[in-house]
Amino acid sequence: MFSSGMGMLSLGADMLGGILAGNAAKQGAQAYRYEANIFEKEAGVARFQGEAGATTIRRGAASLLGEQKSAYAGAGLLMEGSPLVVMQKSAMNAEYDAMMAKYQGELEAERLQEQAEVSRMSAKAIEDAADRKKTGGLIGGIGGLLIAGPWGGIIGYAAGSGS
Repeated sequence: MFSSGMGMLSLGADMLGGILAGNAAKQGAQAYRYEANIFEKEAGVARFQGEAGATTIRRGAASLLGEQKSAYAGAGLLMEGSPLVVMQKSAMNAEYDAMMAKYQGELEAERLQEQAEVSRMSAKAIEDAADRKKTGGLIGGIGGLLIAGPWGGIIGYAAGSGS
């Protein structure tokens, strides 16, 4: 009878261990999913900052071009030749800077999106491991019951040792 009690205790311990490990793993997976959501929100902020930076640069360029135009006109110069080339170059440089600001925002957003995906993959891996642990605990417990359970185990009972 002692071995049957031990078999039942082993079954319960294996199953409980699997359930507790599974619950702890689920909490870990939830933390990774929460982290993924934060990364996605940060990616949106990075995109917004890139766009805002580009807009700020373009507004500054428009102001600069207006100042250049006013200065040239005040000096009695026509908007042709060298003054026009300088203004075109200023506009091109500003647009390049605006495009780079937007591009940097997109790069940062992509990096954060990738981190979010890694966090989601980690959550999935933890959940899969937890499911395997639960299944292993159940199988181990059932195996113990079959081998050393009441009356010499179910296998022994079926073979006639329990009668």
